[in-house]
Formats: sequence, structure tokens, C-alpha cells
Amino acid sequence: MVHLKLAWHGVTHHKQEYGPFLLASVVLIAINFIFWNVSLNKALKAMPFGDATIEITKVAIVFISLISLFLMFYANSFLIKQRGEELGLYNMVGLSIGDLRWILSLETILLYVVSLISGLIAGSVFLKLAFLILQKLLPIKESLDHFEMHAVSTTAVIFLLIFMALLVYNFHRVHSIDPIHLWNQSFKGEKEPKAKKGLAIIGIAILAWGYWISLRAKPSGAAFISFILAVTLVVLGTYLLFIVGSIAFLKILKKQKRIYYKPNYFISISGMLFRMKQNGAGLASICLLCTSILVTMVGTLSLYVGENKLIDSWNPYDIMFTMEKQLSAKQQQVINETASKYNITLGKQNQMPITTPSSGSIKNGKFENRNIMHGTYQLSTLTLAEYNSIQGTNVKLKKRQILLYTASSKLHEKHLFIQGQQYQVRTINDFKMAFNYLHSILQPMFVVAANEEVAKTINPQPKLIVLGFNIAGTRSNQLKFADTLQKELNLSTATYTAAPIYRNLFQSLFGSLLFIGSLVSITLIFATALMIYYKQLSEGYADRRKFQTMKQVGLSQEETKKAIRSQVSLVFMLPILGAAIHFGFCIPLLKSILSVFSMYSTKVLTEVSVVTLIVLSGGYCCVYFLTTKVYQDLIDKKIK
Repeated sequence: MVHLKLAWHGVTHHKQEYGPFLLASVVLIAINFIFWNVSLNKALKAMPFGDATIEITKVAIVFISLISLFLMFYANSFLIKQRGEELGLYNMVGLSIGDLRWILSLETILLYVVSLISGLIAGSVFLKLAFLILQKLLPIKESLDHFEMHAVSTTAVIFLLIFMALLVYNFHRVHSIDPIHLWNQSFKGEKEPKAKKGLAIIGIAILAWGYWISLRAKPSGAAFISFILAVTLVVLGTYLLFIVGSIAFLKILKKQKRIYYKPNYFISISGMLFRMKQNGAGLASICLLCTSILVTMVGTLSLYVGENKLIDSWNPYDIMFTMEKQLSAKQQQVINETASKYNITLGKQNQMPITTPSSGSIKNGKFENRNIMHGTYQLSTLTLAEYNSIQGTNVKLKKRQILLYTASSKLHEKHLFIQGQQYQVRTINDFKMAFNYLHSILQPMFVVAANEEVAKTINPQPKLIVLGFNIAGTRSNQLKFADTLQKELNLSTATYTAAPIYRNLFQSLFGSLLFIGSLVSITLIFATALMIYYKQLSEGYADRRKFQTMKQVGLSQEETKKAIRSQVSLVFMLPILGAAIHFGFCIPLLKSILSVFSMYSTKVLTEVSVVTLIVLSGGYCCVYFLTTKVYQDLIDKKIK
């Protein structure tokens, strides 16, 4: 009974510390519960392309579980440190290590039960809303609202394991520290850190390397490899700069007597110098979490917003055939009969003969053939007569002149070497039948040559016939027509593409990505907010004695408040500033990744990036100001 009372007192007496921990646990349990319900949803499994949504959700579950483990360990390490004084007192008055373990065990059980019950209730309340949002994002009319009991048991087991791991860690902390150290550990001071300039330079070099990879990234199959490498380097560089580089920089400022010995700068620089050794890793983690939120939301939002542009790049016409010969009379009859069956109106058929695309890249004004992993473009040729017929123009070309079209951006080369021959380039911004052959990760490039001979010289590949037409009818009938036509003609996806089918696919895929990305971002936002909160508490506990001493030797109340604002704002604005810089350098690489999905719109990416950065910065500042009040309250208790 005594152990239970002490455990209850330990949790309720430290509301300021345990409150955010409980809130974060509840949110994490609720989000995990929602994800498990989505992954087990039977209606979602039965819908077309529902498997893709479920597989993406399973990946998100693993990521969210790891974030939950990391975040709760981070918060718990702060909590057990602050409980050191209280536990040390219990030990000094006669409670054994075994008694302390009982108290910690009961506290953990209490926290787990309250978190689990509250989290499952919150998850159940928001589950209906989550399914309504998902249903709105997906091309389905059936209700997804279904409660899965297996999601309850799975979520309960996952967090039981996490809380058990926290308890084992707490046992180790209590067992490995004697009573005097246990009493003093929450007030333990820090020695002035050493400036390791070599590691700081290495951190800058690693970060610069990651930025360089991002800036030089090309939209090719190797973009994913570049992304993973760049992320790894930026993570390493960020931790080194926040932990080591910041100390080296502050040491340099400390040597500048005209700056350091001014009251405001003296307090700020000295405070941050000691703080960076202790909290550099935490600030780096906050910076990386903010960067992850930006990349996740910008990536998923860009895909969702740019869905129609992607479909247009794959299918400039609703129905397209890419074959070695023209459609037969029998095939034309099947098209007409299927259209009549589903009340579909057929548009005019447009035809274009082109050479089979060959992959390559442009370097120093020369097109070089490369494999798909290292190429940037897939080049096809057609004659000027065919181009004028399609576009309804009357363009004229000389033998060594070509028209050049690419989907994403204008090429600035005035001359281009292809197959050992030099051609004068005239870029064009619009091509009605521009499409992505085989939905390749490479960007389509169409070269219009003066005649058939030149076209064959530029790309000596076999000829293909591309035929496309639009359709009119209800959305459901268009999808049925497209599906039935492919089955009736027995066509593969290599020779037949339909906008209604891909519209359904992309809405499912990108809608799922946006839904999951939003939930993941919410988790990361809570993780960031919790880390900032505990940082502020940690700073408050560490600094209140220092400010009390400075107050006693003559520092005025106004100077104290000014020093607090200067010191805290400088420290906690570093992560969001670092995240904005990271994201700025990440944009070229993110653009390359999106190009793999045939997303070439720089305008969409820019608009989404700006809006997301503004929203995140605003939210970060709100969290910062709210948590700074906690810091100031802790300082004021000792200053008054």
C-alpha cells in the first residue's frame, strides 16, 4: 500500500513533467491504433489498388513505432533524472533498491494503463473522422468505417513492450547510482566543453557533401540512391555541427572581448556554451524532425496536387495505343462496340509514328546513350511532316535543324551532338502527343527532324505507331470502358494506357500517401513539441541557480529577462533555421525524386514548399513561445 501511495504521489506531484509525457503517449497510441485499423480494414483490401494503401500503411506503422520508442525513451530519460532527488530521499530514509523498483514498477503500470485507455478512446473517437478523410481522398463510395479488435490488442502489446523497456532502463539507472549521486544527479553541473575544431570541420565537410549530392541530383533511377546517401550525410553532419561545431563557434565568440564582456552577450554566450554539450544532440534531433516533416508533407502534397499533371504527361489523350502496326478493322470494331455498350462518345483518333525511345543524358551539348539507371531522357524522333500534321502548323526546317521538346524544362543548348552529328536546336514548349513511353522514370524527349532519313540517323530504332483519342461519358462508365477494352483486345500495359484507369490508381495511391504522410507528420510534430518542452524544462532546472546567483551580484530584473529571451531564442531558433536550410538544399533532390513519378511541375513543388514551410515555422514559433513561458516560470521562482 505504501509503495502504491508513493507511486501515485510521484506521478501526481510532478504534473508539469508527466503531463506532456502522458499526452504524447495518448497521441502515439491513438495514431498507432488508427494505422492498425487501416491496415486491417477489409473494405480497403477489397477495393482496387487497396493493397498499395495497406502496404504503405504497414511501412508507416514500423516508422511510427520506432518514433514512439525513441520519443518515449527521450522523455523518460528526462523524467528519471528529475526524479533523482525524490528517489534519493526515499533511499536515505530507509527504502531499499527493491522498494524503489516497486515504486517505479507501479508508476509505469499506472502510466501505461492510463495512456492505453485514453489513447484507445481517443483513437476510437478520431477513427471515424480518419476513415471519412481517407474515403474522401480515395476513389470509393463504400464506407471504410470499421472497428478492428485485433488493432486494440496489437497496439496494447506494442506499447506494453515499450513501457517494459522504459522500466528496465529505469531499474538500471536506480541500481547503478548510489544514494548521494541519486540525490544530486538532477542538479549536477557541467564542465566547460572543449572545442574540437577538427570534428567541427569534418561536420561541415560532411554536410557540404550531402548538399552537393542533392544539388547535382538528376531525375534518373539513381535518384533514390542519391537521396539515401544525402540523408545519411546530412544527419551525421547535423549532429556534429550542433554538438561540436556550435561549441567551437561559441569559443571563438568568447575570445572576442568586445563582444563577450557585454552583459547581455556574456550571459547568452556562456549559457549556450555549457548548454550545447548537454543539449546539442537534442537540438539536432529537433532540426532533423522538422526537416522530416517538411520533406514528408511537401512530397505527398506535391504528388496529390500534381495528380492531373502526371496523368497528362502519361496520357495526353484518354485512350492511347503504342504498337508496331496500326489497329486492325476488327480492333476498331471492338472499340466502337465497347463504347456503345457503356454509352461512351469517342473523339477523333490522332496518330503519330515515332522511333522507339532510347535512353541517355545530355552532357556538354552532347546526347550520350546510357542505361535506364543513369539516363535522364528517353529520346524519340518523328519527321517534320508528322509534327506539322499533329500540331496543325507549317514549320520548316533545314537538314541540320531540329525541333526539341522536353516535359520539365527548356534546354538552353543552341546546338546538340547526337550520334556524332551536330544539329541546330529550336526548342518547342507544346507538343500535343507528348507522352511517357512505358511510364519510364526517364523524362520524354521528342526530336522533330527535317525528314525520315535524319530521324533515323538521330535514333536508329524501330518504328512505333502511337494512336490516341478522348472519350466522353460518366466517370464510372469511362473506367468500365477502359477496363473492358483492354481485356477485349488482350493488350498489355506496354501497348495500352488509359487515363480513367490511372486517375483511379493515382487517386488511390496519392490519396493514401497524403493521408499516411499527414498522420506521420502529426506524430513528428508531437515529437518535436515534446522535445522542445522537455528542453525548456531542462534549461529551466539547469539555469535557475545561475540566474539566482547573478541576481544576487547585481543583475537587474530587466537585464535578467532580456538575457533569458536572448539566450533561449537563440538556442531554440537554431533547429528551425537549420531545418529550413536543409530543406532548401533538399529541394533539387526532392524534385528529382518526384520526376521519377513523372512529376515535372516546378510551380507545384515551389508553391507547396513555401506554404508548408510557412505553416511549420508558424507552428514551431507557437510551440516555442508556449514552452518558453514554462522556462521563465521556473527561473522566476528562484529570482523572486
